[in-house]
Amino acid sequence: MAIELAVADYLRFAGTGLSLTGTSILAFRVTGLLKALGEVAKIHEQNIKQLAVAVENPRVDLVYAVNSPKWIADAQRQWALWLGFFLTIFGGALQFASTIF
Repeated sequence: MAIELAVADYLRFAGTGLSLTGTSILAFRVTGLLKALGEVAKIHEQNIKQLAVAVENPRVDLVYAVNSPKWIADAQRQWALWLGFFLTIFGGALQFASTIF
């Protein structure tokens, strides 16, 4: 009986730790993605405003911001997203397994 309780406690502890780690990684990545998307939206808005000014005054110099999708691609870091999902799911599975023992 004592051995079964130790296994259940270990599974519960490991599951909680893995779930917490996975959730933290996912939260960090989502924050980075939202920040990158916000910056891209700002760049897009600036480009549209400059085009509107250029339509009114064709002699004005235009400065276009380019390569904004690269910011999103850099922010994605898909390996971190997959690692976060894996740790969260595996941690949940360990917590479920602890209820069986």
